[in-house]
Amino acid sequence: MKNLSACGSGTVILANGAEALQLHPLPHLRLRRVRGQVTYVPAASVDAPRAVVLRGGMVLPALDELCVVGATYDLEDEDPLPRVESHASNLERAAGILPGFTFDPKSVTGRVAFRAVTPDRLPIAGRISNEVHAAFAYGSRGLLWSTLAAELVASELEGEPLPMEGTLCDALSPERFAKRAARRAGG
Repeated sequence: MKNLSACGSGTVILANGAEALQLHPLPHLRLRRVRGQVTYVPAASVDAPRAVVLRGGMVLPALDELCVVGATYDLEDEDPLPRVESHASNLERAAGILPGFTFDPKSVTGRVAFRAVTPDRLPIAGRISNEVHAAFAYGSRGLLWSTLAAELVASELEGEPLPMEGTLCDALSPERFAKRAARRAGG
């Protein structure tokens, strides 16, 4: 993967999770990769919600005859393969959110992906330099943060008013870790 400083001009939006820092390093930012497994439940077997339900886990509306539940949050775990124990954990959380999720963990399927997580658990969203913008590291809240981050980046690119308060923009700013390090070094 080539560093963006070696590329020509044009606008780049980094939206590729933990690999974003390989393309454009950010001083003082350390991303963590966290394993997450989701479980697919046959939609015909449950009363699937009509909207996303989040409460210590998630249950998504049915799509393509599957209802997605999950997800695990496995620290220090690089295993890319789905596990029965993780399905059991997801199904237990789903049963606590909506009744009726009583499945044998061995009878379901799922997939594994890796989240990018910042030390403060807030995403990276906004301008990194004149040509580079960021929208990544959503952690466990990608369904919520991704749309807001996209609006922030689009507003910056178009010179429009920001879609949120300045304090929230600052909290999501790619520069926040360098600023914190400078404050710690100065006093």
